[in-house]
Amino acid sequence: MHTTRILIVDDQATSGNLLRKTLSVYANLEIVGSVSTCKIALSKISQVNPDVIMLAVDMPDTDVIQTLLDIRKTYPALPVLMLCVKKQNKHAAKVLEALAAGANDYISKSKKSTAEPETNEQFRKELLQKLKPFCRGSFKQKSSKAIKKTRPESIGCVSKKNDRSTARTCKTPVGFKKEMDDRIDVLAIGVSTGGPQALHKILPQLPNNFPVPIVIVQHMPSGFTDLLAKRLNTRSSIAVKEGQNGDTLRPGQALLAPGGMHMVIQPGENGTQIKTHMGPPENSCRPAVDVLFRSVADCYGSRTLAVILTGMGQDGLKGCESIRESGGTVFIQDENSSVVWGMPGSLARAGLANKTLSIDAMAAAIGKRVWQGRLNPSSAHYQNNQQSIAT
Repeated sequence: MHTTRILIVDDQATSGNLLRKTLSVYANLEIVGSVSTCKIALSKISQVNPDVIMLAVDMPDTDVIQTLLDIRKTYPALPVLMLCVKKQNKHAAKVLEALAAGANDYISKSKKSTAEPETNEQFRKELLQKLKPFCRGSFKQKSSKAIKKTRPESIGCVSKKNDRSTARTCKTPVGFKKEMDDRIDVLAIGVSTGGPQALHKILPQLPNNFPVPIVIVQHMPSGFTDLLAKRLNTRSSIAVKEGQNGDTLRPGQALLAPGGMHMVIQPGENGTQIKTHMGPPENSCRPAVDVLFRSVADCYGSRTLAVILTGMGQDGLKGCESIRESGGTVFIQDENSSVVWGMPGSLARAGLANKTLSIDAMAAAIGKRVWQGRLNPSSAHYQNNQQSIAT
């Protein structure tokens, strides 16, 4: 049985105790250290050799971001999950900064020493879900008289490097229309774990005269997506904002689904518009990629370019089926450059991807496909746009 070794870095005893209590019942999860300062954590890594670090963002008098950067210099591939207090959006900016600096994901924690059973159960599920991509094997409870006499729970884990044996080269599936030669009129992006880094790679490379609107679902709670949009906006030539009811899709603008709400597009008096709603979660997500992508397929059909980036699970699979059925185009991020190859991997295995690309090559491929049908490839204008994307 493979054991995942975990180092906890948190100065708050209550949240640290809850983490240890939750994780200690699983036979293949081992807490190899629990320290209260970043300085101790940096020296501890070489001693305990962890597979995962859980690092609190809210430790006082500590430069957590610099600590994360120091970890990345020496241990570039070591997964780091940020711990932040649930429903305290004052830490959202710090979490986003950490994700941009190389953290793999974040986990909500509780400051309370006691909580209702259903609250602890929700925390347990979220914690294990976030750990999944960085573990090997399944979460199996230790045998104990204190554990109810039910069949031991087994929650499957997936490694960062998924088995490629089930992936297949994309051919037009039976019943799907072939990719059309007409132009693209919308870019739809779906992303989850590792998404802020991926979006910071792509959007700043798109020129300010990007000819189509962009709609994005990034799995995040409320309070985070607005800050993420603002950070992306300051770093990009295109305009980036959190989508709101009634916003009209415009070329050269990216609209990010608000955290905790589904976002769809629909025809309006002044053009295609955004609508947000509180429908039930899909794939345990709200916002969900599938919800947005179905509406994009309905509005734009074969004129859609869909891009699925790094993320856990398979949100976006059904939506991309709708886009391919309507003749649209689908690009996915490759396994090597993904933090988690769950979402793009599910499309690869289903044969839905027209192209599989590294994150570094994605912006140029998007630009080439979007400008196709708009400009003569031999024209100076086309070449200048491709050069601006490449640089």
